[in-house]
Formats: sequence, structure tokens, C-alpha cells
Amino acid sequence: MLSIASKKQQQLEAGKKRICPLSIPDCFSCECILRIPNLGSIDEEQWGLATWAQDSIKEGRLKQIVDSNLSGRISRKCLKEFALLADRCLHSRPKQRPTMAEVVVGLESILALQERTDSQLLSKDNRFFGRRVPTFLFPSNLENSVEGTSLKSLDAYLYTVVGENQILHRFDFTTIVYATENFSEANKLSRHTYGFVYKGKLPMHITITEYSDFGTGVYTHAYEGCMNEASVLVKFEHENMIQLLGYCIEGTKVYLLYDFASNATLKDLILDPILDWNRRYKIILGVARALVYLHNHAPIRIIHRDVTPANILLDESFHPKLSSFGIAMAVSNEEDCIDHDGLVCGTLGYIAPEYHQTSKLSTKADVYSFGVLVLETVTGQSAIDHTRADTRLASYAKRKWLEGTFSDIIDPRIDVDSILMTKFVEIGLLCVQDDASVRPKMEEVVDMLLGTSSLSFPVSEMRAKINGEPPHFDCKVHFLTYSEHVIVDQVFSWNQVPNQPTLAVNQGRSPEDIAPEYIQTSKLSTKADVYSFGVLVLETVTGQSVIDHTRADTRLASYAKRKWLEGTFPDIIDPRIDVYSILMTNLVEIGLLCVQTDASVRPKMEEVVDMLLGTSSPTLSVLEMRSRMNEES
Repeated sequence: MLSIASKKQQQLEAGKKRICPLSIPDCFSCECILRIPNLGSIDEEQWGLATWAQDSIKEGRLKQIVDSNLSGRISRKCLKEFALLADRCLHSRPKQRPTMAEVVVGLESILALQERTDSQLLSKDNRFFGRRVPTFLFPSNLENSVEGTSLKSLDAYLYTVVGENQILHRFDFTTIVYATENFSEANKLSRHTYGFVYKGKLPMHITITEYSDFGTGVYTHAYEGCMNEASVLVKFEHENMIQLLGYCIEGTKVYLLYDFASNATLKDLILDPILDWNRRYKIILGVARALVYLHNHAPIRIIHRDVTPANILLDESFHPKLSSFGIAMAVSNEEDCIDHDGLVCGTLGYIAPEYHQTSKLSTKADVYSFGVLVLETVTGQSAIDHTRADTRLASYAKRKWLEGTFSDIIDPRIDVDSILMTKFVEIGLLCVQDDASVRPKMEEVVDMLLGTSSLSFPVSEMRAKINGEPPHFDCKVHFLTYSEHVIVDQVFSWNQVPNQPTLAVNQGRSPEDIAPEYIQTSKLSTKADVYSFGVLVLETVTGQSVIDHTRADTRLASYAKRKWLEGTFPDIIDPRIDVYSILMTNLVEIGLLCVQTDASVRPKMEEVVDMLLGTSSPTLSVLEMRSRMNEES
């Protein structure tokens, strides 16, 4: 049997007898499939290689000639079609070869076939920037787990994502181990939702973020976070945004590598005397400019959703670098506001009230978060502090400003003119107004910070609006979670101090499960418990989670309401419940009565008990509820 080398030599000799050299389509097709040099001219070795490739295609030995970097990234059917196109380009008779126009049409057809294949393999909830995108998937040769497939999809995506001036480099795991000294405690910087953040050296200093939940039930969030982070940072460039250098995938863990921020985060240093006013001003202005870029000048408009001191990294010169784009959302450049149907994400104390209440997400949500950050930077105080009379910094600063005593809360380490401090407090307060429509845009904020725009008129309007508002009841918020991100559970209790309600927050639930009037206005009543009870009833009857990203309606209350209005709610009843459908109808309707947005029309708990016992009919209340829902629709 001839060796491969001798066989290739024979094919080389045979190639010399060809009458006509390869045309442009030949060069194009061979170079796309094989790792061969640029074919400006055809020498003997390249001639023989083309002949060898042609024979391999005819004999069905595609695996032998396809570049290993492409293996698994393109479906078998598409590879076969591509090979047939290449074979036509390699035809010995020039007239039988396709024109370049025909080659382009063929390639477009193959690409369309691959995209159709991807759409069949890709789960409907695989998204980045909160929107579904096509992604090349490996055919799974691991276990047939969703996590394994998604991890391969992420690998393929990171492999192909590129920016105008940047591509992502894939690092091997041994490099990551070496850079972090085997993930030593000394190199561990912090913990985030899905893993740890390390510092390392390659030999330049780097920051490494670990995503370690791909093998667990919460892999979807880590998956989307990685895609968001990579998509934003590789395609968008700004001096005040962190730079993504590359990635590594090992087992069920993903590592993203960034340039190193030697001075940690603004959160770490906000109480440090090293941050004088000049540095604080530079940080505030830099973050504002990064947001202007994301909102107005990036290729697609981005809403960051988590602008906090913990996500502002500082380099050796204390220049700010906006980071943590894992929950960023994209909106088209023609729109500014979207109805977000997913989980409300962000950090407690920084989330805009309209986003909490109605899931209306716009760039003004980032403005609100930025306003809180400004107030923190100027006062040196936390966004949430239970030792203050006003738990929330925004409420506290607003009250002190109205009283004319805001100078009491300025960080004493800042030694500058009080007029300048007044200006920055007012900029922060303008940004945290409850009404999103009257908040300034980020480009207007930059003008205010630079002194090129007057504050007099917007501040006068804000003062008049605040004075005309009814007093709000301040609600204290106690955190019972290791994570600051908003995934909360509704558990209510009362302090011994009269008239001071306490909301206890646990990890695991969405704020939509808390009564909407409580989140929006801090108005707490027994009807808040009725709302929570309604959610519990719907969960118990359906056996479904309050938040489920595989549903068309992420939130159970919205999902049950729609199915009930459509008359298809029996589809969502837990199949393990074997009772009369009339009883299930009754329980679903009781649950829906309890989760009505308007607290005044929710039943009292004693009325709910009567409905459950059958001593009171919900018929009239249900008819009124259906009428209201139809009007809202």
C-alpha cells in the first residue's frame, strides 16, 4: 500500500500534466477549505495540493482535508456543499468552472443553510444584549446536556466575535493557572455572582473573571453574561471602558481576561483619603463620558443597567474604567425605551423606579444609577445605610438639600468651595428624579459637569416639583443576601420602632413578586401581603416558578393572566393535580384577584378566606377584573 507521501507525490506528478493552471475560483475555494498559502502564483506543491484536495473530495475524505479549526463549527451538510463548490472550481476544463458571481451565490446559499441549522439547534432563549442571536453550534459530542451545548455555542461565539481593531484570543488553561499562581488566595480580588475575580501576570498584569456556573441550573445567566460582556467589549472601544483581552474555557468554567486596574474599584477607595476632589471629579466625568458613548455613539445603543462604584475600575492614574457588561441591554438607535420582559437586574439602591415598577427600560435608567454614584462620590456615603434616618441616599440627600443643610453630608475629606459641592449635589439630584422624563440625558450631564450648561432652570423646576409632591413614607431595606444583585424574596416583618416598616430581602426571587405600590412609592399596607399570597396561589396551582425564562411571559403572574384571558389556563395547571377543572378555575381566579396592580381592588385576606371556603362568590369581582384587564390590553 502506498504511503500518503508517495501518493501525494504521484498526484503532484499527475498535476503537472494538466493543460490549464488554476483559475481565480480554484484559488479561492482551496484556500477557504485548506491551510495553504496565498495563491498569487501556483507552484508545483500548490498544484499538487489542489489535485490531492480534488481527489479527496471525490472520494468523500473531507475530514482529511478540512482545517481542524473549522471541524465541528460547520454542519456536515454545509461542509459537503462547500466541498462540491470547491470541486467545481477545480475542474480541469475552464469552461466547466463557475464564474466568481456563481461562487458568491453558492457561498451565500451555504451560509443560509448553516443559519437555518443553527436556528434549529439554538434554544429560543439564547440571547445576548437581552435579544436572540444566531450562533454557530458545535454538534455535541459530550453529554447531551443543554449546559454542554450552550458552552460549545459560547466557545464558537467567542471564537468568531471580532471588533474593528480587535479579536479575542483564546488562552489555554495552563496559562491561566500560571498567571494566577494556581488561583491563589493572594491573587483573589473579589467574588461576583458566578465566581471569583483574580489578578494575574502574563507577563503584563491582567484581571481574570471566572464564570463557574455552567454546569449548574443557573448556567443560562452566566452564558448570557459572557456573551454580553464579550460582545460589548470587543466591538465597542472607549478610553473609559475596560478592555477585554481574551478568554479561556476549561470544563464547565469560562474565564474572561481584561487589562489590569491596579487601583481596584471606586467602591474600594471611596473612603480612602487618596481620592482627593480632582480625582473624584475625573472619575465622575469619565464615567459620564463612557455612558454618553454607550447611549449615543456606540454602533448600537447600550443600556448598562448596573452603574455602581463596584463596577468602576481605577487604573494607576485613577482613570475610571466602566466594567461589568454582563447584564447590559441593547436597543436600536431609533428607540430609547423598551418593555423588558425578563428579570429586573441591577444593584439595590441604583435601580430606577420606573424599571422596578413597569419594566420600562431606557437610557434614563443609567442616568438614575449615575446620579446615585455622583451622590456617593460627593458624600462618601453608601447608597443604602440603615443607620440614617433616610435609608436611601437619594432620599437623604434630597431632604438635606431642601432643608438647606446638605453641606452636613459632604465628605469632610473634600476640601473645595461649597458652591462647587452644591453644583455636584444638584447634578446628582437631577439624575435621580422619580420621573424619568425630566431627568437629563447623559450628554446634558456632561455639559453640566464641564460648566458649559447652566443648572439654574432645571434645578428650579426640580425644587418646585419636589415641593409640590406629597411626602413619601421612607421604607428601610435590610439585605439578607451575599449578592447585591436584585433577585429577592418577599418576606415582611415589623421593627419595634412605631411606624417604621422593614422589608427583608432574600436571594431567589424577582422584585415583581413584591407588591408594585410598595416598590414604587414605599406605601406599605396589608394589601402587599395579599399580592404575595396571590403569587403563592398561582405557584401552588401551576407548579411553575415565579420567574421562568423559557416562557413567553417570564413572570408567572403575567403568564397566568394571559392564559386566563385566552381561555387556555387549563394548559398551565400542574398535571399532578387530579381534581375538577371548576375548582382549579376558582383557585386561578382567586390568585389573579390578589395580584392585581391596583392595591385598592385587591380583596382583603378575610374575603380571600371566604372565597377559598366557598362562603363568598368571587363572580362579581372576577367580572370586574376581566373588564379592567381587557381595557388595559
